[in-house]
Amino acid sequence: MTKYAKHFYDFAPFRVDATERVLTRDGELVPLTPKVFETLLLLVENRGRTLTKDEMIARLWPESFVEEGSLSQNIFLLRKALGGDAQGNPLIKTVPKRGYSFVADVTEIREAEPAAEPEPAHAVAVAAAVANPARAWRLARRLLIVAVVGALAGTVYLLRTAGKAPPPAAIRSIAILPFTSLSAETDDYLGLGMADALITRLSDTRQVAVSPTSAVLKYTRATDALAAGRELQVDSVLEGKVQISGDKVRVTVQLLRVGDGAPLWARSFDENFTNIFTVQDVISEKVAATLMLNLTSDQRRQLTRRYTENVEAYRLYLKGRYFWNRNATKDIEKGIEYFEQAIAEDSNYGLAYAGLADSYALLGYRYDTMVQREAMAKAKAAALRALEIDDQLAEAHSSLALVLFRHEWNWVEAERQFKRAIELDPDYAIAHHYYGRYLSAVGRLDEAIGEVKRAQELDPVSLRISTTLAELFYLDRRYSEAIAQFRKTLEMDPNFASAHEFLSLAYEQQQLYKEAVEEMLRAKALLGTSPKTLDALKLAFEKGGMNGYRQQALGLMKVRLEDGAVAPYRVAVLYACLGENDHAFEWLERAFADRSLWIAYLRYDPRLDALRAEPRYQALLKRIESPS
Repeated sequence: MTKYAKHFYDFAPFRVDATERVLTRDGELVPLTPKVFETLLLLVENRGRTLTKDEMIARLWPESFVEEGSLSQNIFLLRKALGGDAQGNPLIKTVPKRGYSFVADVTEIREAEPAAEPEPAHAVAVAAAVANPARAWRLARRLLIVAVVGALAGTVYLLRTAGKAPPPAAIRSIAILPFTSLSAETDDYLGLGMADALITRLSDTRQVAVSPTSAVLKYTRATDALAAGRELQVDSVLEGKVQISGDKVRVTVQLLRVGDGAPLWARSFDENFTNIFTVQDVISEKVAATLMLNLTSDQRRQLTRRYTENVEAYRLYLKGRYFWNRNATKDIEKGIEYFEQAIAEDSNYGLAYAGLADSYALLGYRYDTMVQREAMAKAKAAALRALEIDDQLAEAHSSLALVLFRHEWNWVEAERQFKRAIELDPDYAIAHHYYGRYLSAVGRLDEAIGEVKRAQELDPVSLRISTTLAELFYLDRRYSEAIAQFRKTLEMDPNFASAHEFLSLAYEQQQLYKEAVEEMLRAKALLGTSPKTLDALKLAFEKGGMNGYRQQALGLMKVRLEDGAVAPYRVAVLYACLGENDHAFEWLERAFADRSLWIAYLRYDPRLDALRAEPRYQALLKRIESPS
């Protein structure tokens, strides 16, 4: 029977080595985690047929209970690694409400084992000695000596290596999960705050890749730290529990290697809350030592740096960051209250000012909250005060850059601040994300896409970053890629409204109007639009096609303009799509005066193509590029 030593699956330009369990592209290794490779191999082995999600989960995690999101994340990572075919179509097809199918043409290759080696010399000698008894005795004595020496050598080796495991692979990345809160009174703020503080400290060392707070936020209630580590594609994971009782705080923490689940370090602390900084110092230093980071004296100082010595200010800051990370408008407004209270406790608390700047900058984009100008002015003031206290705060540089870019259109200084933020913290995903936004607005789309892809590498589970990447494909008229990327986002979270909204715009540009309206209505439903309004929009499309839908949407928008709930830019693009250019320019002027967010992308938006030949368009673009 023929034995096979090598087993390959080829689909140009990729090769799956089923024997060595690696994926290569044109001979270059494509890094995949073991579970992601297993997912690929399962799909390739069953190419051409649909594998249900339940079947895949049962095959990939036979003795574990995992949620569907783990499978969706593996598919997302595979699509990211493989890209699409020559037409941009994904190699892994989603079969709605069923599962997935691998659709590439695959060639299976098996290579036979090489011919058996010739018999060893001592075997030949034994055979030759059978006919000669004298030679047989000498040979037996020689072989006995060799066997005894070999056995002794083996025994010595076993004694020397007894209890020693093979050296583990180097740990180059870590995820610090939100600590589990065991006290109802903390409302999770301390658990997330502890993680955020440790993430900041270890990120400052620049010697290990640390998943950002935005990436670990979804694991606030995680029960399986190793599964979270695999999903985040890191080598190690730190999990902990925190409990407050009066003035006492109890913290338990352990560091795990993701590959085999081995505990690398663990410890418990029972302290007064006033000693929380000391607890963080010990954890940071021990993790750095366990990961064998080679730190300079300056990096060691950064590892135990304290931005305030006021415990109450710190407690209020943690509450502020907790609510800021929840991202809803009401939560961000609550976070502002806590940041302001922290500043009242310590007027030189730079991080609290940075948190205030982050919060106001986000609120400045939301027309259902305070006036944008007021929010942006407060964001800028807070960022400048934070940098006055400590000009090494990457968060403050990034928030300042955001205001300069999105509101003031101070293009030169905005780029300088973005670059400074990234220089201070190269792994700050938020800075890369918004810098990519900036680059697209100034006409450097290729650089913008690269920057957002870097943000995605740092935060692979971010829905906003994934959606922004798709938006940039949309602005670059790469509609098929945009649609594919929006779908990847929605595989991670089918209820992410922004992805549905922009997917609708991509469908519209491909004249897939039915699909476009369905996606837009889905987005509006997720954002809380009333069923009555949704029915009216649907009926308008059924009666009057795309223009009927636009007219109905326009009428509904105008009602909400007075309270600032709708950006004037949205009205302008509807008029442009309806061919009413004079009205479109009227509302673009309002958007200019109002600093509507999307007007910075005037040069690219496909919905404004009908306006580009007019002198009014070129004049408006110049005013944006060189605002007074």
